[in-house]
Amino acid sequence: MKLKSRLIHSYMLVALLASATGVVSYFYLLQVKINTQALFNIELVDIENIHSIRFLLQKAKSNIREAQVQRNRDNLQAEKYAIGEVRYALSQLHFVHQAWLQNVKQGMIEGGVTDEEMSTKLATLVQLGEPIWQFINNSFSLLSLLESADPYQMDAVQEFNGVYAGWLEQSKTLQQLLDTKKGIAEQKVNASLDNFYSSLDKAQGIYLGVLCSFLVVSLAVAYFVTRSITYPLSRVSKYAEKLANSDFGRGPNFSSEDEFSRLGHTLELLADEVKQQKSLMVTEIEQRKISEADVRHLCEFNQTLLNSVADGIFGIGPDGYVRFINPSAQLLLEDKSNQLLGNPYNEHLSFIDMDGHASHLKANSLIDDVLYNKSISSKRSIAKLDTLSGRVIYVEYQATALQQDNHSAGVVVVLRDYSLKFDYEQELRLTAQVFDTLSEAIIVTDSKNRCIKVNPAFTIITGFTEGDVILQEPNFIFTDHHTHLFYKTLWHNLYAEGEWQGEIWSKRENGEMFPAWVKISVIKHNAAITHHVITFFDISEQKEAQKQVKFLSMRDLLTGIPNRSLFQSRLKNRILSAEKSQQHVALIVLDLNNFKEINNQYGLVAGDSLLKDIAAALGQVLSPQDTLARLGGDEFALVVPNIDQMNALEDKVAQILDVFKQRLTWAEEAVNLSASLGIAVYPRDGDSLESLNSAAHFALQQAKMLGEPVSYFHQDMNLAIEHKKQLTKALNLAVAQNQLKLFYQAKVLPSTGSIVGFEALIRWQHEELGFISPAEFIPLAEETGLIEPLGEWIILEAARQVGEWVKLGHTELKVAVNLSSKQFISARLAQVIAESIENSGIKPSNLELEITESMLMENVESAIQVMEQFSRQGISISLDDFGTGYSSLSYLKRFPIHTLKIDRSFVAQLSSDNDDAKIVATIITMAHTLGLEVVAEGVETKEQMRFLQGHQCDQLQGYYFSRPVSALEATELLNRNFLALI
Repeated sequence: MKLKSRLIHSYMLVALLASATGVVSYFYLLQVKINTQALFNIELVDIENIHSIRFLLQKAKSNIREAQVQRNRDNLQAEKYAIGEVRYALSQLHFVHQAWLQNVKQGMIEGGVTDEEMSTKLATLVQLGEPIWQFINNSFSLLSLLESADPYQMDAVQEFNGVYAGWLEQSKTLQQLLDTKKGIAEQKVNASLDNFYSSLDKAQGIYLGVLCSFLVVSLAVAYFVTRSITYPLSRVSKYAEKLANSDFGRGPNFSSEDEFSRLGHTLELLADEVKQQKSLMVTEIEQRKISEADVRHLCEFNQTLLNSVADGIFGIGPDGYVRFINPSAQLLLEDKSNQLLGNPYNEHLSFIDMDGHASHLKANSLIDDVLYNKSISSKRSIAKLDTLSGRVIYVEYQATALQQDNHSAGVVVVLRDYSLKFDYEQELRLTAQVFDTLSEAIIVTDSKNRCIKVNPAFTIITGFTEGDVILQEPNFIFTDHHTHLFYKTLWHNLYAEGEWQGEIWSKRENGEMFPAWVKISVIKHNAAITHHVITFFDISEQKEAQKQVKFLSMRDLLTGIPNRSLFQSRLKNRILSAEKSQQHVALIVLDLNNFKEINNQYGLVAGDSLLKDIAAALGQVLSPQDTLARLGGDEFALVVPNIDQMNALEDKVAQILDVFKQRLTWAEEAVNLSASLGIAVYPRDGDSLESLNSAAHFALQQAKMLGEPVSYFHQDMNLAIEHKKQLTKALNLAVAQNQLKLFYQAKVLPSTGSIVGFEALIRWQHEELGFISPAEFIPLAEETGLIEPLGEWIILEAARQVGEWVKLGHTELKVAVNLSSKQFISARLAQVIAESIENSGIKPSNLELEITESMLMENVESAIQVMEQFSRQGISISLDDFGTGYSSLSYLKRFPIHTLKIDRSFVAQLSSDNDDAKIVATIITMAHTLGLEVVAEGVETKEQMRFLQGHQCDQLQGYYFSRPVSALEATELLNRNFLALI
């Protein structure tokens, strides 16, 4: 206890001295910090408020100048805004000065400043308030003069300029006062910092003195501890070290009565006891050596016996660790590096039993039962086992308990490889299961072709049981339906090639005949035929389905009338017949007008119902020789043979048109439908199927273009057809040889005149045909399928060009590309856009896709999904020609678009048509309400530009700024500005 009390007293003395030093130092530094911070904050308030007043002065000056400039420009709205900013700055100037006085007063009270210093400080700030108030009053007077003066009267301008000059001088004087005040405040801040650092130096000197005193006391305490504790402890430690080295001699003289002396006496008693025990251990060790030699000889004998056994054997101790393993077990378990010996067997081996009930238990359950004394021995079982190399094998094994002195000494496991036998059994089971579960009928016959086995499917298909056909020839398969020559050829090919398959008419148990697909194979042993295997299945349904498919392949699934394939076949036959009999054949191509609007208004179900009604009604006006077909969508065709007089053809046309004069209804609502007809006559208008079909479709296009119900093909149309052929050939060549070029028309901001983007426009200048309008060759490209490769080239080229502009520093520039309807629904569109972005190194936001309302309305839901995909990637989507299509707000709010483009037809009449002006203004307001940007195209005059600018149209595009130009000219435009045109 004396040792403990000495240590406690020493530690308490050191701790008290350290605590006193820290507390005194902390409170002294805290007081210095508080006094300095209070004075420092007062000066910082001065500097902050001086900055605020200078900012408000500068804001008032700059906005008065801005108001004067806008007044000279007659921009009353901008002038009013600038004057409002001046008034706001002047009012804030007053509030900042008042808050300054309050903050300084509060800070000086908290900092403990004397009343005299506070009065001096506040008097200085109050004096500064007088020039501030004078500046505010003069500023309001200047504003009043500015609002009342006429900028076009010289006297008023001179008067304002005079007052304005005096006002500027006053603001400079006030600015100088503020700069002087700021300099004084900064000097006081620096003085406060110097005072703080001086106080800190004093505190540091005091702290170092106390710290030295603390070190002296600590050294005295350390000496006391060493003298009283360390030296006696060292004597005891040396004596313990001698005992550890088996030196049991007497220890040092422990004469005192402290804790260390008592510990030394105890060690001496312990040394005597250890000396006696050492002599007993020597005798025991000699006896144990003799016993171990006997045990070693016995173990060597047992190990030799285990190593010679062919079965695998390993032993498990009571703790679950593998104690021994023979070479056969190591070879079977593929234990090449002795991973099992000395390790828990459960970590490496997993015996999963295969004998039914044991498979529901955990792995190694039978071995564990013996190991934990639940049974003396397990039954011989089959188990799946993963070897140490990962290979799966099947083993037959048994576990037996080991007993020693009536106690469990572990388990011996004997196992042998069962994999080959198990695989053979599994193969037999699988073969039997496949045989029984196959849906094909199977018959196995012997060498004399007598049935010896059938599967259940045989009974299901034929109705015969196994007892009905056993040891019988399969005559129910080989019926008399086929000739003797057929069967002779069958058996000849079977024995020559080893198998035969084909279609045979077979017979069921009830006598019903059915077609079967039969396969026969022979099984040989030592070149002699031992068995035949006959498999077959009923193909009645397949043959019926083939008939149905053949019928449906020639019919339109919706209306039941002939489809395009059957129509062309019949038209070809009619032409061949007419050629022989020298008669005429009329081809009428019929297309429904505005049928897409019907689908959009009433739905696709209504549209399909109306198509069936129309097909049925047209069928009523046909003669038995006529053929009506649906070519696709809302297009029908009618072949009328034996037309020798035009009156008969005109009567047939009148009957067709009368069909559309009848009242068509859907859901008890009248539906108005009309049709356009194109008519061509063989051989006058075409002497082949292709030429006649082309003539009829060209006549249909003429009818639609002229708005007439019927158009007959005439010879003058051949010129148009030839031109179309020539243009098609030239377009194919132009696309293949990259003869088309992209031009770019600028999009301009109406506020600054800067270019924010371009629209990429395709142009074609042919060497012989001259300039060909996109309105002529784009529809031709869509018709011939060239629109997809052409559209892909446009996207790739536009992306490449904008990539060049981005490298020049125009990183936010955006290029818009127009998409066709076929291109929009193409599965390759997303891939092409991704490739264009990756190859050009641009951001998705540099690319914009322009689509039309009519493209979206063909399949609204699908269109929304496509647009959402591009929108998530950061690609902008613009709705082109807005106002000329459906313009449905219910759809517009669902489309994930970013921009609306007002069609040029509205912009062209802005100055002369008040209705168009109202429409444009409404579109802009509506788009902004929906969070969309607006682009007006076709801007050609300053009046149009002014109107759109006044209604906050976001971007302008048109000849007023720039025609479509080449990429080189567009690059030059980027370095210019259209501010002069604004």
